[in-house]
Amino acid sequence: MSNSWGGGEPTQALNDAITEAQAAGITFVAAAGNDADDNDETPSFPSSYRVDNIISVAATDNMDRIARFSNFGAKQVHVAAPGVKTLSTVPAWKGTYKFLSGTSMATPHVSGIAALMLSANPNLTTAEIKNQLIQTSDRTHSLTRKSVSGGRVNIYNAMNGIVPPAPVAPDESLWVDYAWSVETPHPYKENQVYTYSVTVPGAKYIRVVFATVDTEHKFDYLRVTQANGDEIDRLSGLKPGYVTDYLIGDRATVVLESDETMCKSGFKVAKLQVIY
Repeated sequence: MSNSWGGGEPTQALNDAITEAQAAGITFVAAAGNDADDNDETPSFPSSYRVDNIISVAATDNMDRIARFSNFGAKQVHVAAPGVKTLSTVPAWKGTYKFLSGTSMATPHVSGIAALMLSANPNLTTAEIKNQLIQTSDRTHSLTRKSVSGGRVNIYNAMNGIVPPAPVAPDESLWVDYAWSVETPHPYKENQVYTYSVTVPGAKYIRVVFATVDTEHKFDYLRVTQANGDEIDRLSGLKPGYVTDYLIGDRATVVLESDETMCKSGFKVAKLQVIY
């Protein structure tokens, strides 16, 4: 079942229906949502029901980066698939075909792969389909904290049971502290983009250690990117003592984007950690 829809509060009736589908051997592929939010912290339904036949799908762009609008979740979103400017059918009165973006565009990619897997092996269980899609995804560093798979689905791998290697993380014992302390105004102002860039000459890897992050949850976002533009972390809400994933190279950028509503305290960077 391909479910490019979502929203609203959870209901027991829908949870029961999905559970009945699981008992009938039906895989329930669902869009993760388009709120740019972390589903581990703020569930999005139906993708966040705790039923094992659900495969929650995030959206990526053509650079294998998480889409700016896409929900994500290292525990509650299972895989990612292309969902930016995807050519899709629309009702004839809208023009027959149109380029659309959303996790609703990503979801049918995964549903189609699952159907092909079943066409080749009709005995696959919902658990086997889900696990194989997760295990055979192409892993990318920018998706590491965005889904269970840490990558974007790959139809060839899924059909042939190929498990690609995961990115090799830096040796934890090699990190050293590097002084860098920046902070937003407290509180920050509405409708602003605060951009802070740092270069550490000779660094192979950087990670940012925040003393605190405090933004309006689901409205104001803190994004941490590496030199090639890959978004490595996206934060919203209250996160004291947060340490980002590692960024490759000698440069990092920290950006806070606020909207026109409530402004919170903002963020303060305590230090960087670096591997030379």
